[in-house]
Order: sequence, then C-alpha cells, then structure tokens
Amino acid sequence: MVAHYFTATDTKNMEIYTKHISINDIEYAIDTTQGIFSANSLDKATAILLKKIPSLDLTDDDIAIDAGCGWGPISLYLAQHVRNKNVKIYGTDINARARLLAHNNVMNAYPACSFETSTYEELQEKIGDHSARIILSNPPIRIGKEELHRFMLNHLSLLRDDGHAYMVIGKNLGADSLTTWLHTQGYECKKIASAKGFRILHITRA
Repeated sequence: MVAHYFTATDTKNMEIYTKHISINDIEYAIDTTQGIFSANSLDKATAILLKKIPSLDLTDDDIAIDAGCGWGPISLYLAQHVRNKNVKIYGTDINARARLLAHNNVMNAYPACSFETSTYEELQEKIGDHSARIILSNPPIRIGKEELHRFMLNHLSLLRDDGHAYMVIGKNLGADSLTTWLHTQGYECKKIASAKGFRILHITRA
C-alpha cells in the first residue's frame, strides 16, 4: 500500500535529507523525507497563511498549536515570533515521520523554545479542551469531508473562549461551504484575507 502524508506512516527505513527553505524571508536548513506533505518545499497555501495572518499576541503560559504540522513550517513561524519562554507550542500530526521532523527542525533552529509534537489524541489528553490561545492550520483537505470535519472540530475543541484560530482553505476546495458549516457548529468564522485562490479564515467561539 502506498503511504500518504495523512496516514500514520512510521519512521522505519526513514531516509532524512536536508533542504534549504525560506519561511517569511528566514532561511532554514530543514530535515525532511519522503512520505510527508510538501516534503521538498514550503507549499503555497502555508506560505500565504503565514504572510496574511495578523501579528500574534501570546503572553505568559499561552498555548499555540500547529494543527497538522508536517515537517514544521507553521511551528517554525510560531517559534520565530514567540519570544516568551513560558509560551508552549505544540505540533500535531497523524504521521510519525512528520512529528519527528517537525520536532527536529524547530529545536535545531530555536533550541530554547518550548515545543512538542504529538497526535491530536495525545495532545487533547495532555492539555484538555479550551486550552489554546492560538491555532494555526493548513488542514488536510483531501482526506475527505467526514475526516476533515473531524480534524477541524477536534482541534477547535482545544480553543480557549478568547482564542483565535486561523486556517487557510482553497476557494475551489470548499472554503465558503466550510465557513457556513463552522457557523452551524458553534463557531464564528469569517474570511480575513485571500490570495492566489486561497482564503484565510479567522475562527473563534461564538
């Protein structure tokens, strides 16, 4: 069976290689491998998300989550902008290879950062619902509607009452219908930016 980035691929026979990738004008030497999302570059949607979201406002003991972290570009962005040592950053991914690489990449670049990776289930057990101040995500749209809805609701359950989530969705991949659906699930959701066929959604608790 062919492994996909959205399956629980293990780390057996994992061949790691290095790519030099720029994230918001900062170049990183990235550990990467096959079998993960956008293994050799910063994908267009994530790049747009990180250019368009507003400045982060994270203070003591806040929690920020990179939902579906891949090799860690959003986690690196969070670590780059969070200077307070008490802020905790978590990256979630079903793919074990992605989790390992994200952890390596963030800690190599920002060794003083408080950063961990896990599955969503492990993170939910650790921090509980209504805990995260910020959630950022380029969600795995192609996993199918039912699984996508589960992914989004699972991670949004971690959002604090005063928290903010920002997600990037392709217009032709259902951004408008997802906005309408999120309203039915008890969230406020509005488009705050768009570029190159992608929309940035700002999501808060209603």
